Amino acid sequence: MQEDWPRVFATNGERKQREQEAQEAELYEQIGRLKMELEWLKKKVTRFGQGEAANGR
Repeated sequence: MQEDWPRVFATNGERKQREQEAQEAELYEQIGRLKMELEWLKKKVTRFGQGEAANGR
């Protein structure tokens, strides 16, 4: 049993590392989506603002 301890802890550490990597990948994907959404919204606000100015509002 004592011989198995290093393997048990290594497996636990590897599992935690994989979980952390998966979480990081998820966060980077979310950052990418939010950046795209922000750019889209900026374009829409700019177009909306120019449209009102052109109409004299």
